Amino acid sequence: GHVLLMSSLAKYGHGHGAQKEIMVSEQMIPHARYLAQLQSLFIGDFLVSGAGPSPTETPDSVPQEKLDAMHACFTPAPMRYRISPTEALAGYTKAEQLSRDAIAALPKAPDLWRVRNYRIISLLGMWKLTMDPKHLDAAVEEARANLAKLAKLAPPLPKGADVVSQFCLAKAALRPNGAVPPSILGDFIKATGGVDAPASAYAAATILALDANSKELHAKYRQQLLESDHDDPMLWPVVTFLRDPYHIFHTLHAVNNHREHRSSRGHIANNSWNLSARALPAIELKSLDGSTLNLPHTTKGKLTLLLFVEPPADPAVAIPLEITGKPPEGRKREVQGAVRFATQLAEKHIYNDLNVVVAFLTDDTDRIKAEVKKHALTCQVAMVPGGLKNPLVSQLGILSADRLANIFLLRRDGTIAWHSTGLKHKASFSHVFSTYLGMTVQIELCDITLAYKALEKGDYKEAARLFAGPFPKKKDERFGWTAPRFHGCALANIKLKQWDTALIDIDKALSYHVPKRFRHDEDHPCDSMREMQHIRAIVLEKLGRTEDAKAAKKIATTEATPYRTSIYSEFHEKLKALRLK
Repeated sequence: GHVLLMSSLAKYGHGHGAQKEIMVSEQMIPHARYLAQLQSLFIGDFLVSGAGPSPTETPDSVPQEKLDAMHACFTPAPMRYRISPTEALAGYTKAEQLSRDAIAALPKAPDLWRVRNYRIISLLGMWKLTMDPKHLDAAVEEARANLAKLAKLAPPLPKGADVVSQFCLAKAALRPNGAVPPSILGDFIKATGGVDAPASAYAAATILALDANSKELHAKYRQQLLESDHDDPMLWPVVTFLRDPYHIFHTLHAVNNHREHRSSRGHIANNSWNLSARALPAIELKSLDGSTLNLPHTTKGKLTLLLFVEPPADPAVAIPLEITGKPPEGRKREVQGAVRFATQLAEKHIYNDLNVVVAFLTDDTDRIKAEVKKHALTCQVAMVPGGLKNPLVSQLGILSADRLANIFLLRRDGTIAWHSTGLKHKASFSHVFSTYLGMTVQIELCDITLAYKALEKGDYKEAARLFAGPFPKKKDERFGWTAPRFHGCALANIKLKQWDTALIDIDKALSYHVPKRFRHDEDHPCDSMREMQHIRAIVLEKLGRTEDAKAAKKIATTEATPYRTSIYSEFHEKLKALRLK
Protein backbone atom coordinates (compact mmCIF):
# COMPACT_ATOMS: atom_id res chain seq x y z
CA GLY A 1 0.00 0.00 0.00
CA HIS A 2 0.96 3.63 -0.32
CA VAL A 3 0.16 6.78 1.54
CA LEU A 4 0.37 10.40 0.47
CA LEU A 5 2.79 12.46 2.51
CA MET A 6 2.65 16.22 2.33
CA SER A 7 6.03 17.84 1.98
CA SER A 8 5.70 19.29 5.46
CA LEU A 9 6.67 15.82 6.68
CA ALA A 10 8.72 14.62 3.74
CA LYS A 11 11.33 15.96 1.43
CA TYR A 12 9.90 18.02 -1.32
CA GLY A 13 8.49 21.47 -0.37
CA HIS A 14 5.09 22.77 -1.40
CA GLY A 15 3.98 25.85 -3.26
CA HIS A 16 1.18 28.38 -2.89
CA GLY A 17 -0.42 27.42 -6.18
CA ALA A 18 0.51 23.89 -7.14
CA GLN A 19 1.12 21.72 -4.11
CA LYS A 20 3.55 18.88 -4.62
CA GLU A 21 2.85 15.47 -3.15
CA ILE A 22 4.96 12.34 -3.16
CA MET A 23 4.20 8.65 -3.03
CA VAL A 24 5.97 6.85 -0.23
CA SER A 25 5.60 3.19 0.69
CA GLU A 26 4.04 2.90 4.13
CA GLN A 27 6.76 0.40 4.97
CA MET A 28 9.27 3.26 4.75
CA ILE A 29 7.63 4.93 7.76
CA PRO A 30 8.55 2.87 10.82
CA HIS A 31 7.16 5.27 13.42
CA ALA A 32 6.48 8.89 14.26
CA ARG A 33 10.06 9.44 15.41
CA TYR A 34 11.28 8.89 11.85
CA LEU A 35 8.90 11.56 10.57
CA ALA A 36 9.85 13.94 13.36
CA GLN A 37 13.54 13.53 12.50
CA LEU A 38 12.93 14.40 8.84
CA GLN A 39 10.68 17.26 9.89
CA SER A 40 13.34 18.73 12.18
CA LEU A 41 16.03 18.50 9.49
CA PHE A 42 13.94 20.05 6.73
CA ILE A 43 12.91 22.93 9.01
CA GLY A 44 16.58 23.58 9.77
CA ASP A 45 16.52 23.14 13.55
CA PHE A 46 20.19 22.17 13.51
CA LEU A 47 21.14 25.68 12.36
CA VAL A 48 20.04 27.17 15.69
CA SER A 49 19.62 24.31 18.17
CA GLY A 50 23.38 23.70 18.16
CA ALA A 51 24.29 27.37 18.48
CA GLY A 52 26.42 28.21 21.50
CA PRO A 53 26.49 31.40 23.60
CA SER A 54 27.45 34.72 22.03
CA PRO A 55 31.28 34.80 22.08
CA THR A 56 31.66 38.59 22.29
CA GLU A 57 28.89 39.88 24.51
CA THR A 58 29.02 43.66 24.99
CA PRO A 59 26.73 46.09 26.85
CA ASP A 60 24.82 46.58 23.58
CA SER A 61 24.50 42.86 22.82
CA VAL A 62 21.34 40.84 23.20
CA PRO A 63 21.37 39.62 26.84
CA GLN A 64 22.46 36.01 27.01
CA GLU A 65 19.41 35.09 29.09
CA LYS A 66 17.16 36.15 26.21
CA LEU A 67 19.12 34.00 23.76
CA ASP A 68 19.02 31.12 26.24
CA ALA A 69 15.24 31.43 26.54
CA MET A 70 14.85 31.17 22.75
CA HIS A 71 17.34 28.33 22.55
CA ALA A 72 15.42 26.38 25.20
CA CYS A 73 12.39 26.28 22.88
CA PHE A 74 14.28 23.93 20.54
CA THR A 75 14.35 20.38 21.87
CA PRO A 76 17.76 18.82 21.07
CA ALA A 77 18.15 15.55 19.19
CA PRO A 78 17.27 12.77 19.77
CA MET A 79 14.49 13.89 22.13
CA ARG A 80 13.28 16.27 19.38
CA TYR A 81 12.25 13.17 17.46
CA ARG A 82 10.09 11.93 20.33
CA ILE A 83 7.91 14.98 20.93
CA SER A 84 4.54 15.27 19.24
CA PRO A 85 3.81 17.73 16.41
CA THR A 86 1.70 19.71 18.88
CA GLU A 87 4.62 20.02 21.30
CA ALA A 88 6.98 20.95 18.47
CA LEU A 89 4.59 23.65 17.23
CA ALA A 90 4.28 25.05 20.75
CA GLY A 91 8.07 25.36 20.94
CA TYR A 92 8.34 27.13 17.59
CA THR A 93 5.48 29.45 18.48
CA LYS A 94 7.06 30.42 21.80
CA ALA A 95 10.48 30.98 20.21
CA GLU A 96 8.91 33.14 17.49
CA GLN A 97 7.20 35.32 20.11
CA LEU A 98 10.35 35.70 22.22
CA SER A 99 12.49 36.55 19.19
CA ARG A 100 9.93 39.01 17.82
CA ASP A 101 9.80 40.78 21.19
CA ALA A 102 13.61 40.94 21.39
CA ILE A 103 13.87 42.39 17.86
CA ALA A 104 11.41 45.11 18.80
CA ALA A 105 13.15 45.87 22.09
CA LEU A 106 16.76 45.78 20.87
CA PRO A 107 16.77 47.02 17.26
CA LYS A 108 20.40 48.27 17.42
CA ALA A 109 22.01 45.26 19.05
CA PRO A 110 25.11 44.27 17.00
CA ASP A 111 24.31 40.56 17.34
CA LEU A 112 20.61 40.87 16.59
CA TRP A 113 21.19 38.47 13.70
CA ARG A 114 21.27 35.65 16.25
CA VAL A 115 17.75 36.54 17.35
CA ARG A 116 16.57 36.83 13.76
CA ASN A 117 17.96 33.37 13.06
CA TYR A 118 15.81 31.95 15.85
CA ARG A 119 12.77 33.72 14.45
CA ILE A 120 13.37 32.53 10.87
CA ILE A 121 13.68 28.86 11.88
CA SER A 122 10.69 29.20 14.22
CA LEU A 123 8.58 30.56 11.37
CA LEU A 124 9.73 27.76 9.06
CA GLY A 125 8.69 25.29 11.74
CA MET A 126 5.29 26.91 12.11
CA TRP A 127 4.88 26.83 8.33
CA LYS A 128 5.76 23.16 8.05
CA LEU A 129 3.49 22.13 10.92
CA THR A 130 0.48 24.24 10.03
CA MET A 131 1.04 24.39 6.24
CA ASP A 132 -0.04 28.03 6.46
CA PRO A 133 2.00 30.00 3.86
CA LYS A 134 1.80 33.21 5.88
CA HIS A 135 4.52 31.85 8.18
CA LEU A 136 6.82 31.20 5.23
CA ASP A 137 6.14 34.71 3.94
CA ALA A 138 7.06 36.11 7.35
CA ALA A 139 10.23 33.99 7.44
CA VAL A 140 11.30 35.27 4.00
CA GLU A 141 10.63 38.86 5.06
CA GLU A 142 12.70 38.35 8.22
CA ALA A 143 15.52 36.73 6.22
CA ARG A 144 15.72 39.69 3.86
CA ALA A 145 15.69 42.14 6.77
CA ASN A 146 18.47 40.18 8.45
CA LEU A 147 20.65 40.20 5.33
CA ALA A 148 20.09 43.95 4.94
CA LYS A 149 21.24 44.48 8.54
CA LEU A 150 24.25 42.21 8.12
CA ALA A 151 25.30 44.14 5.02
CA LYS A 152 25.62 47.29 7.15
CA LEU A 153 27.83 45.70 9.82
CA ALA A 154 31.53 46.38 9.72
CA PRO A 155 33.48 43.44 8.31
CA PRO A 156 34.44 40.81 9.01
CA LEU A 157 31.04 39.30 9.68
CA PRO A 158 30.83 36.31 12.01
CA LYS A 159 31.30 33.25 9.80
CA GLY A 160 27.96 31.63 9.06
CA ALA A 161 25.87 34.56 10.31
CA ASP A 162 23.93 34.66 7.03
CA VAL A 163 23.43 30.89 6.51
CA VAL A 164 19.98 30.73 8.13
CA SER A 165 18.69 33.66 6.07
CA GLN A 166 20.09 32.29 2.82
CA PHE A 167 18.72 28.84 3.70
CA CYS A 168 15.24 30.33 4.08
CA LEU A 169 15.43 32.24 0.80
CA ALA A 170 16.74 29.19 -1.07
CA LYS A 171 13.98 27.03 0.37
CA ALA A 172 11.38 29.53 -0.85
CA ALA A 173 13.06 29.79 -4.27
CA LEU A 174 12.85 26.02 -4.77
CA ARG A 175 9.07 25.93 -4.38
CA PRO A 176 7.70 27.27 -7.67
CA ASN A 177 7.33 25.02 -10.68
CA GLY A 178 10.19 25.68 -13.07
CA ALA A 179 12.74 26.37 -10.32
CA VAL A 180 16.30 25.45 -11.33
CA PRO A 181 17.85 23.66 -8.32
CA PRO A 182 21.51 23.63 -9.51
CA SER A 183 21.41 27.40 -9.96
CA ILE A 184 19.59 28.04 -6.69
CA LEU A 185 21.91 25.87 -4.62
CA GLY A 186 24.97 27.20 -6.42
CA ASP A 187 23.86 30.74 -5.58
CA PHE A 188 23.23 29.66 -1.98
CA ILE A 189 26.82 28.40 -1.55
CA LYS A 190 28.19 31.46 -3.32
CA ALA A 191 26.17 33.81 -1.09
CA THR A 192 27.38 32.09 2.08
CA GLY A 193 31.06 32.34 1.18
CA GLY A 194 31.73 30.30 -1.94
CA VAL A 195 34.87 28.19 -1.50
CA ASP A 196 35.12 29.62 2.01
CA ALA A 197 31.52 28.77 2.93
CA PRO A 198 31.26 27.26 6.42
CA ALA A 199 30.41 23.59 6.91
CA SER A 200 26.95 24.64 8.12
CA ALA A 201 26.24 25.95 4.60
CA TYR A 202 27.10 22.59 3.06
CA ALA A 203 24.97 20.84 5.69
CA ALA A 204 22.08 23.12 4.75
CA ALA A 205 22.75 22.48 1.05
CA THR A 206 22.40 18.70 1.52
CA ILE A 207 18.93 19.29 2.98
CA LEU A 208 17.98 21.82 0.30
CA ALA A 209 19.00 19.27 -2.35
CA LEU A 210 16.43 16.88 -0.89
CA ASP A 211 13.90 19.70 -0.98
CA ALA A 212 14.75 19.95 -4.67
CA ASN A 213 14.43 16.17 -5.13
CA SER A 214 17.93 16.08 -6.63
CA LYS A 215 19.95 12.96 -5.85
CA GLU A 216 22.92 14.36 -7.79
CA LEU A 217 23.05 17.65 -5.89
CA HIS A 218 22.52 15.88 -2.60
CA ALA A 219 25.44 13.52 -3.31
CA LYS A 220 27.64 16.48 -4.29
CA TYR A 221 27.02 18.52 -1.14
CA ARG A 222 27.00 15.44 1.08
CA GLN A 223 30.52 14.59 -0.09
CA GLN A 224 31.71 18.16 0.41
CA LEU A 225 30.26 18.24 3.91
CA LEU A 226 31.75 14.92 4.98
CA GLU A 227 35.14 15.90 3.56
CA SER A 228 35.10 19.22 5.43
CA ASP A 229 35.90 19.92 9.07
CA HIS A 230 32.45 19.06 10.35
CA ASP A 231 33.28 18.24 13.97
CA ASP A 232 30.80 20.85 15.18
CA PRO A 233 27.91 19.88 17.49
CA MET A 234 25.61 22.03 15.33
CA LEU A 235 26.18 19.67 12.40
CA TRP A 236 25.93 16.33 14.19
CA PRO A 237 22.19 15.84 13.47
CA VAL A 238 22.87 16.22 9.73
CA VAL A 239 26.12 14.26 9.58
CA THR A 240 24.69 11.29 11.48
CA PHE A 241 21.55 11.42 9.31
CA LEU A 242 23.73 11.21 6.19
CA ARG A 243 25.64 8.24 7.63
CA ASP A 244 22.68 6.35 9.06
CA PRO A 245 22.35 3.01 7.19
CA TYR A 246 18.55 3.19 7.36
CA HIS A 247 18.37 6.63 5.77
CA ILE A 248 20.99 5.76 3.15
CA PHE A 249 18.78 2.90 2.00
CA HIS A 250 15.25 4.26 2.40
CA THR A 251 15.34 8.04 2.53
CA LEU A 252 18.38 8.95 0.45
CA HIS A 253 18.36 5.94 -1.90
CA ALA A 254 22.14 6.18 -2.02
CA VAL A 255 22.91 2.45 -2.19
CA ASN A 256 25.10 0.90 -4.86
CA ASN A 257 23.93 -1.52 -7.53
CA HIS A 258 25.32 -4.69 -6.00
CA ARG A 259 22.67 -7.37 -5.92
CA GLU A 260 23.10 -8.04 -2.21
CA HIS A 261 22.20 -4.41 -1.45
CA ARG A 262 18.91 -4.35 -3.33
CA SER A 263 17.11 -5.75 -0.30
CA SER A 264 17.08 -4.17 3.12
CA ARG A 265 18.55 -7.38 4.55
CA GLY A 266 21.51 -7.21 2.18
CA HIS A 267 21.96 -3.53 2.94
CA ILE A 268 21.90 -4.05 6.71
CA ALA A 269 24.45 -6.88 6.59
CA ASN A 270 26.53 -5.06 3.92
CA ASN A 271 28.70 -7.97 2.82
CA SER A 272 31.17 -5.73 0.98
CA TRP A 273 34.50 -4.08 1.64
CA ASN A 274 34.16 -1.10 3.94
CA LEU A 275 37.10 1.20 3.33
CA SER A 276 35.93 3.83 5.81
CA ALA A 277 38.54 4.67 8.40
CA ARG A 278 36.31 6.92 10.52
CA ALA A 279 37.47 6.71 14.11
CA LEU A 280 35.11 6.36 17.01
CA PRO A 281 35.30 9.72 18.82
CA ALA A 282 36.89 9.51 22.23
CA ILE A 283 34.13 8.71 24.70
CA GLU A 284 34.14 8.19 28.43
CA LEU A 285 31.88 5.60 30.05
CA LYS A 286 31.39 4.76 33.70
CA SER A 287 31.82 1.15 34.80
CA LEU A 288 29.56 -0.30 37.47
CA ASP A 289 32.43 -0.25 39.97
CA GLY A 290 32.87 3.50 39.46
CA SER A 291 35.96 3.29 37.28
CA THR A 292 36.23 4.95 33.89
CA LEU A 293 36.15 3.14 30.56
CA ASN A 294 37.68 5.18 27.76
CA LEU A 295 36.77 4.13 24.25
CA PRO A 296 38.23 3.34 21.84
CA HIS A 297 41.55 3.57 23.72
CA THR A 298 40.96 0.68 26.14
CA THR A 299 39.72 -1.71 23.44
CA LYS A 300 42.55 -1.30 20.93
CA GLY A 301 44.04 -4.61 19.91
CA LYS A 302 40.68 -6.40 19.87
CA LEU A 303 37.53 -6.12 17.83
CA THR A 304 34.75 -4.55 19.89
CA LEU A 305 30.99 -4.71 19.63
CA LEU A 306 29.68 -1.60 21.39
CA LEU A 307 25.94 -1.70 22.08
CA PHE A 308 24.02 1.33 23.35
CA VAL A 309 20.85 0.54 25.27
CA GLU A 310 18.39 2.96 26.87
CA PRO A 311 16.43 1.51 29.81
CA PRO A 312 12.75 2.53 29.73
CA ALA A 313 11.98 5.62 31.81
CA ASP A 314 9.59 3.57 33.93
CA PRO A 315 11.61 1.01 35.94
CA ALA A 316 8.57 -1.27 35.93
CA VAL A 317 8.78 -1.59 32.13
CA ALA A 318 11.11 -4.30 30.89
CA ILE A 319 13.81 -3.70 28.30
CA PRO A 320 12.53 -5.08 24.95
CA LEU A 321 13.29 -8.71 24.21
CA GLU A 322 14.90 -7.70 20.92
CA ILE A 323 17.63 -6.12 23.06
CA THR A 324 17.97 -8.47 26.04
CA GLY A 325 17.07 -11.86 24.63
CA LYS A 326 15.34 -13.17 27.75
CA PRO A 327 12.67 -15.74 26.88
CA PRO A 328 9.13 -14.34 27.11
CA GLU A 329 6.75 -15.71 29.71
CA GLY A 330 4.84 -18.79 28.61
CA ARG A 331 7.17 -19.58 25.70
CA LYS A 332 9.91 -22.18 25.65
CA ARG A 333 11.88 -20.78 22.75
CA GLU A 334 14.27 -18.01 23.67
CA VAL A 335 14.29 -14.66 21.91
CA GLN A 336 17.90 -14.24 20.87
CA GLY A 337 18.30 -10.52 21.66
CA ALA A 338 21.16 -8.31 20.46
CA VAL A 339 23.09 -8.41 23.74
CA ARG A 340 22.83 -12.18 24.02
CA PHE A 341 23.77 -12.69 20.36
CA ALA A 342 26.80 -10.37 20.62
CA THR A 343 27.97 -12.23 23.73
CA GLN A 344 27.61 -15.57 21.95
CA LEU A 345 29.65 -14.26 19.02
CA ALA A 346 32.43 -13.29 21.43
CA GLU A 347 32.34 -16.75 22.98
CA LYS A 348 32.55 -18.39 19.53
CA HIS A 349 35.52 -16.32 18.32
CA ILE A 350 38.21 -18.98 18.12
CA TYR A 351 40.97 -16.62 19.29
CA ASN A 352 38.94 -14.84 22.00
CA ASP A 353 39.61 -11.63 20.12
CA LEU A 354 36.21 -9.94 20.39
CA ASN A 355 35.08 -7.62 23.19
CA VAL A 356 31.44 -6.84 23.90
CA VAL A 357 30.59 -3.61 25.74
CA VAL A 358 26.98 -2.75 26.58
CA ALA A 359 26.62 0.96 27.39
CA PHE A 360 23.39 1.85 29.20
CA LEU A 361 22.15 5.39 28.70
CA THR A 362 21.56 6.17 32.36
CA ASP A 363 23.31 7.17 35.59
CA ASP A 364 21.27 4.74 37.73
CA THR A 365 23.95 2.28 38.85
CA ASP A 366 21.63 0.24 41.08
CA ARG A 367 19.14 -0.29 38.29
CA ILE A 368 21.80 -1.44 35.84
CA LYS A 369 23.29 -3.80 38.43
CA ALA A 370 19.81 -5.30 38.79
CA GLU A 371 19.51 -5.63 34.99
CA VAL A 372 22.91 -7.35 34.81
CA LYS A 373 21.78 -9.84 37.44
CA LYS A 374 18.33 -10.33 35.90
CA HIS A 375 19.66 -11.07 32.43
CA ALA A 376 22.84 -12.82 33.60
CA LEU A 377 25.00 -10.56 31.44
CA THR A 378 28.56 -11.81 31.10
CA CYS A 379 29.85 -9.01 28.86
CA GLN A 380 31.42 -5.74 29.94
CA VAL A 381 28.73 -3.32 31.16
CA ALA A 382 29.06 0.45 31.50
CA MET A 383 26.89 3.55 31.71
CA VAL A 384 26.79 6.71 29.62
CA PRO A 385 27.00 9.65 32.05
CA GLY A 386 23.99 11.90 31.65
CA GLY A 387 22.12 9.37 29.53
CA LEU A 388 20.46 10.93 26.50
CA LYS A 389 21.87 14.34 27.46
CA ASN A 390 25.44 13.17 26.87
CA PRO A 391 26.83 14.84 23.71
CA LEU A 392 28.01 11.50 22.31
CA VAL A 393 24.35 10.52 21.73
CA SER A 394 24.01 13.26 19.13
CA GLN A 395 27.58 12.85 17.91
CA LEU A 396 27.07 9.15 17.13
CA GLY A 397 23.46 9.50 16.00
CA ILE A 398 22.07 7.10 18.60
CA LEU A 399 18.35 6.73 17.89
CA SER A 400 15.58 4.88 19.71
CA ALA A 401 17.94 2.81 21.83
CA ASP A 402 14.93 2.09 24.04
CA ARG A 403 13.55 -0.04 21.19
CA LEU A 404 16.60 -1.48 19.45
CA ALA A 405 20.21 -1.68 20.54
CA ASN A 406 22.38 0.77 18.60
CA ILE A 407 25.39 -1.34 17.60
CA PHE A 408 28.90 -0.26 16.58
CA LEU A 409 31.59 -2.71 15.48
CA LEU A 410 35.04 -1.25 16.14
CA ARG A 411 38.13 -2.50 14.39
CA ARG A 412 41.26 -3.18 16.41
CA ASP A 413 42.53 0.32 15.64
CA GLY A 414 39.37 1.96 16.99
CA THR A 415 37.78 2.83 13.64
CA ILE A 416 34.12 2.08 12.96
CA ALA A 417 33.69 -0.90 10.64
CA TRP A 418 29.87 -1.07 10.74
CA HIS A 419 26.94 0.23 12.72
CA SER A 420 23.21 -0.16 13.07
CA THR A 421 20.92 2.42 14.70
CA GLY A 422 17.44 2.23 16.16
CA LEU A 423 15.47 2.67 12.94
CA LYS A 424 13.87 -0.61 11.96
CA HIS A 425 13.61 -1.80 8.36
CA LYS A 426 10.00 -2.93 8.25
CA ALA A 427 10.29 -4.30 4.72
CA SER A 428 12.95 -6.79 5.82
CA PHE A 429 11.81 -10.34 6.60
CA SER A 430 13.45 -9.85 9.95
CA HIS A 431 15.34 -6.69 10.80
CA VAL A 432 16.79 -8.23 13.94
CA PHE A 433 18.01 -11.34 12.12
CA SER A 434 19.52 -9.15 9.40
CA THR A 435 21.40 -7.21 12.07
CA TYR A 436 22.79 -10.45 13.48
CA LEU A 437 23.95 -11.41 9.99
CA GLY A 438 25.60 -8.01 9.75
CA MET A 439 27.43 -8.39 13.05
CA THR A 440 28.71 -11.82 11.99
CA VAL A 441 29.83 -11.05 8.45
CA GLN A 442 31.43 -7.74 9.40
CA ILE A 443 33.60 -9.51 11.96
CA GLU A 444 34.52 -11.94 9.16
CA LEU A 445 35.44 -9.04 6.90
CA CYS A 446 37.59 -7.37 9.55
CA ASP A 447 39.57 -10.54 10.15
CA ILE A 448 39.84 -11.40 6.44
CA THR A 449 41.26 -7.93 5.77
CA LEU A 450 43.81 -8.38 8.55
CA ALA A 451 44.74 -11.86 7.29
CA TYR A 452 45.29 -10.60 3.75
CA LYS A 453 47.53 -7.79 5.01
CA ALA A 454 49.61 -10.33 6.96
CA LEU A 455 49.92 -12.49 3.83
CA GLU A 456 50.90 -9.44 1.81
CA LYS A 457 53.58 -8.47 4.34
CA GLY A 458 55.03 -11.98 4.42
CA ASP A 459 53.87 -12.77 7.96
CA TYR A 460 52.71 -16.21 6.88
CA LYS A 461 52.16 -17.77 10.31
CA GLU A 462 49.90 -14.88 11.31
CA ALA A 463 48.10 -15.03 7.96
CA ALA A 464 47.39 -18.76 8.37
CA ARG A 465 46.15 -18.15 11.92
CA LEU A 466 43.79 -15.33 10.93
CA PHE A 467 42.46 -17.04 7.80
CA ALA A 468 41.45 -20.00 9.98
CA GLY A 469 39.02 -17.86 12.01
CA PRO A 470 37.12 -16.08 13.31
CA PHE A 471 34.42 -18.69 13.96
CA PRO A 472 34.26 -22.48 13.65
CA LYS A 473 33.35 -23.35 10.06
CA LYS A 474 30.19 -25.21 9.13
CA LYS A 475 28.53 -26.23 5.89
CA ASP A 476 25.46 -24.01 6.26
CA GLU A 477 27.36 -20.72 6.23
CA ARG A 478 25.11 -17.74 5.40
CA PHE A 479 28.00 -16.11 3.56
CA GLY A 480 30.56 -17.70 1.28
CA TRP A 481 33.79 -16.71 3.03
CA THR A 482 34.91 -20.21 4.00
CA ALA A 483 36.34 -21.10 0.58
CA PRO A 484 38.36 -17.85 0.22
CA ARG A 485 39.62 -18.28 3.80
CA PHE A 486 41.00 -21.78 3.18
CA HIS A 487 42.41 -20.56 -0.15
CA GLY A 488 44.34 -17.93 1.82
CA CYS A 489 45.41 -20.54 4.41
CA ALA A 490 46.78 -22.73 1.64
CA LEU A 491 48.89 -19.90 0.24
CA ALA A 492 50.30 -19.12 3.68
CA ASN A 493 51.17 -22.76 4.35
CA ILE A 494 52.80 -23.13 0.92
CA LYS A 495 55.10 -20.25 1.89
CA LEU A 496 55.81 -22.06 5.16
CA LYS A 497 56.43 -25.28 3.16
CA GLN A 498 53.75 -27.01 5.19
CA TRP A 499 52.69 -29.12 2.20
CA ASP A 500 50.37 -31.57 3.96
CA THR A 501 48.53 -28.76 5.71
CA ALA A 502 48.35 -26.74 2.50
CA LEU A 503 46.71 -29.71 0.73
CA ILE A 504 44.11 -30.01 3.49
CA ASP A 505 43.44 -26.26 3.20
CA ILE A 506 43.00 -26.18 -0.58
CA ASP A 507 40.81 -29.31 -0.53
CA LYS A 508 38.59 -27.65 2.05
CA ALA A 509 38.47 -24.49 -0.05
CA LEU A 510 37.32 -26.48 -3.08
CA SER A 511 34.75 -28.42 -1.06
CA TYR A 512 33.17 -25.17 0.13
CA HIS A 513 33.26 -23.67 -3.36
CA VAL A 514 30.83 -26.08 -5.01
CA PRO A 515 27.46 -25.64 -3.26
CA LYS A 516 24.44 -24.99 -5.45
CA ARG A 517 24.59 -21.23 -5.05
CA PHE A 518 27.98 -21.09 -6.82
CA ARG A 519 26.90 -23.54 -9.58
CA HIS A 520 30.54 -24.42 -10.30
CA ASP A 521 31.78 -27.94 -11.04
CA GLU A 522 34.83 -29.60 -12.54
CA ASP A 523 33.26 -29.74 -16.01
CA HIS A 524 32.50 -26.03 -15.97
CA PRO A 525 35.10 -24.45 -13.68
CA CYS A 526 35.17 -20.74 -12.94
CA ASP A 527 38.39 -18.75 -12.72
CA SER A 528 38.47 -19.19 -8.93
CA MET A 529 38.20 -22.99 -9.19
CA ARG A 530 40.90 -23.08 -11.89
CA GLU A 531 43.24 -21.09 -9.64
CA MET A 532 42.62 -23.32 -6.62
CA GLN A 533 43.17 -26.45 -8.74
CA HIS A 534 46.43 -24.88 -9.94
CA ILE A 535 47.51 -24.45 -6.31
CA ARG A 536 46.45 -28.03 -5.59
CA ALA A 537 48.61 -29.28 -8.46
CA ILE A 538 51.63 -27.40 -7.08
CA VAL A 539 51.15 -28.93 -3.63
CA LEU A 540 50.60 -32.45 -4.99
CA GLU A 541 53.81 -32.18 -7.01
CA LYS A 542 55.70 -31.24 -3.84
CA LEU A 543 54.19 -34.26 -2.11
CA GLY A 544 55.27 -36.55 -4.95
CA ARG A 545 51.71 -37.36 -6.04
CA THR A 546 52.36 -36.86 -9.76
CA GLU A 547 49.23 -38.52 -11.16
CA ASP A 548 46.94 -36.55 -8.83
CA ALA A 549 48.80 -33.39 -9.79
CA LYS A 550 48.16 -34.08 -13.48
CA ALA A 551 44.41 -34.43 -12.80
CA ALA A 552 44.41 -31.11 -10.96
CA LYS A 553 46.34 -29.43 -13.79
CA LYS A 554 43.78 -30.69 -16.30
CA ILE A 555 40.99 -28.87 -14.46
CA ALA A 556 43.21 -25.82 -13.95
CA THR A 557 43.80 -25.53 -17.70
CA THR A 558 40.18 -26.13 -18.72
CA GLU A 559 38.59 -23.10 -20.38
CA ALA A 560 36.88 -21.01 -17.71
CA THR A 561 33.11 -20.73 -17.66
CA PRO A 562 31.94 -17.16 -17.00
CA TYR A 563 29.82 -16.69 -13.90
CA ARG A 564 28.47 -13.64 -12.15
CA THR A 565 31.22 -11.98 -10.16
CA SER A 566 30.89 -11.55 -6.43
CA ILE A 567 32.90 -10.28 -3.51
CA TYR A 568 34.15 -13.85 -3.07
CA SER A 569 35.41 -14.21 -6.64
CA GLU A 570 37.02 -10.78 -6.33
CA PHE A 571 38.90 -11.95 -3.24
CA HIS A 572 40.01 -15.16 -4.96
CA GLU A 573 41.39 -12.90 -7.72
CA LYS A 574 43.27 -10.83 -5.14
CA LEU A 575 44.83 -13.99 -3.73
CA LYS A 576 45.80 -15.12 -7.24
CA ALA A 577 47.40 -11.75 -8.00
CA LEU A 578 49.34 -11.94 -4.73
CA ARG A 579 50.56 -15.47 -5.56
CA LEU A 580 51.71 -14.41 -9.01
CA LYS A 581 53.42 -11.34 -7.60
